[in-house]
Amino acid sequence: MKHLRVLISVKHTLIRSGVRALLTNIPEVKVVSEAGDAAEALRFIAQHQPELVLLELASPKSSALEFIARVTKEFPAVRLIILSFHATDEDVSQVLRCGARGFLLDSTTQDEFEIAVKAVAKGKTYVSPEVSNHLIDSMRRESSWNLLTARQREILRLIVDGQSTKEIALNLNISVKTVETHRRQLMDRLGIHDIAGLVRYALKNGLNQLED
Repeated sequence: MKHLRVLISVKHTLIRSGVRALLTNIPEVKVVSEAGDAAEALRFIAQHQPELVLLELASPKSSALEFIARVTKEFPAVRLIILSFHATDEDVSQVLRCGARGFLLDSTTQDEFEIAVKAVAKGKTYVSPEVSNHLIDSMRRESSWNLLTARQREILRLIVDGQSTKEIALNLNISVKTVETHRRQLMDRLGIHDIAGLVRYALKNGLNQLED
């Protein structure tokens, strides 16, 4: 039976041992090498030609992203699964954009770990459910934000600043009715039904973009 050749690239020996233990429970897998840093991992990838690399997302994150991009470019046949103790939506998006095919948290169970390894080995993408749910929500928020017109974003910014409908109308030199129309469209597009909800949305998801 042909085995899936796997390389583990994890800094800490104890964690690396844990990952190896999980892999030994998968009959189709053979761990061909272990590395403690990126330079060692690159050398071992060239030497042992694994089909799958399990990489810890350690600090500095920029180094991990550079490693992923380099492996993707220099060893296109190698697939990467990222291991992390915690992750933001941005972390997941960045590693996937750089070329990783999987993202797992430390809370991953043996069954989920095996599913992820087999899925990525077949060319699929696998992300821990807890992470994927947050990522989907983030993408939905971003999609909603992109639906807003420049005028609607401007009005939302003024709403966040605490201005009344009349003050916004005066500030933008438009009628009160026009402000109310834009505000209603804002609520419809974002699925929000009150001013407080608009403010919470802006503070949570788009405040940095309101200044653009």
